[in-house]
Amino acid sequence: AFKADIFISIHCNAGGGKGAETYYSTAAGKELASAIQNQLIRSLPLVDRGIKTGNLYVLKHTQMPAVLVETAFIDNTWDAMLLKEKEDEFARAIARGVTDYEMVEPAPDVLDEKEFSEHFSPKEFECHCCGGGREKISPRLIELLEELRGKANAPVHVNCGYRCEKHNREVGGVANSQHVKGTAADITIPQISFVRAMDLVRALPFDGTGFYSPLYDGGAWFIHVDCRDGGIGSHIEWFE
Repeated sequence: AFKADIFISIHCNAGGGKGAETYYSTAAGKELASAIQNQLIRSLPLVDRGIKTGNLYVLKHTQMPAVLVETAFIDNTWDAMLLKEKEDEFARAIARGVTDYEMVEPAPDVLDEKEFSEHFSPKEFECHCCGGGREKISPRLIELLEELRGKANAPVHVNCGYRCEKHNREVGGVANSQHVKGTAADITIPQISFVRAMDLVRALPFDGTGFYSPLYDGGAWFIHVDCRDGGIGSHIEWFE
């Protein structure tokens, strides 16, 4: 929500092990994790436990590159001594990892055909004008749409996903449309009613929701959903 460039969660580990490890969830997060882990191992006499993927809330629910750093094991005598006596060295190593990361072009968080989603394909979100934009689609948006599909127990149809600037102008979209940013979708759920769909959408942490009732377009309806603030439920709502 604060439009941060990166997110770093710093921890002390425990459980009988030894050394440092850094977790990530996305491609860009992997670049950041590698840079920080390298600096920790180069700067301190730590066992290198490497970088690892982690199904952790703080890594999954962030728009920016995110990592979780396990600096050392607090229940290991050697590591505990380092944590107590080398606090500044840990901090500086992490900071140098950030500057190392900023000096390289991070890998984009791209959802490919296989990893996109269980029930949604990249083609559903491509611009109707140029066929582009799949690489810009927010992973958090897909995650919430999957959750919506599960609650509806019915297919969710994506009428409009990404729009290039040209197509956005052609359809009368606002200049700063969330569709241009890849953070929005216009959807229908044909097997349930408009009112039921409204209730299900409202129960999820979409940041922006627009409800276009059956009266809006001669009996057809759709719902706009977006993750403009990262899908945290900041909640802007409108009706047409």
